[in-house]
Amino acid sequence: MKQLVHIVLLGAIVTAGMDPAVAQEPGRVESPKSAQLSGVVIDATNGHPLRRATVCLRPGVDGGYSTNRNPRCDDTDENGAFVLTGIVPARYTIGVDREGYFALDPLSKEIPSVIALGPGDDLTGVKLRMQRMGSVTGRLVFQDGDPFPGGDLQLRGPGDGRARSTASGEYRFESVLPGDYQIVLNPPDP
Repeated sequence: MKQLVHIVLLGAIVTAGMDPAVAQEPGRVESPKSAQLSGVVIDATNGHPLRRATVCLRPGVDGGYSTNRNPRCDDTDENGAFVLTGIVPARYTIGVDREGYFALDPLSKEIPSVIALGPGDDLTGVKLRMQRMGSVTGRLVFQDGDPFPGGDLQLRGPGDGRARSTASGEYRFESVLPGDYQIVLNPPDP
């Protein structure tokens, strides 16, 4: 009569032809190596580093669709430096945002607008370029030169805006992108 023998291995799964020393623990799947991206954000006009800029990698750019996975972001330090670590290998778009600035196109001379990061990739020394936004100021007056207070002005062009003239007729539009604009005085409400 044959006897049934049970052999139990605790703590490891051994597969035929596999060295037991490299066997994985049950339920543990080795994750792929992550990637890293680091560099600096600069003012393209003078080359100075920009602090308080937010650099983000946005996943899901394959085939023009987006995902609901959150972007990986980091704020630049006083030297304009950023480091994004623990990035899951995939294709990403990179973006940068800072109050009073806009990102140039192309954003960087070193990397394309869509980057593919693989396991273990470490992109360092990336320079992202931004340019300060402009402003439009002026004075609204009647035909006789007297100030026109409370005028409702609209800026039309690459970036729209609204402003109201002060008691002295002065107005200002902030954070204006480069381009050609038209300023329109809206008629007063009846």
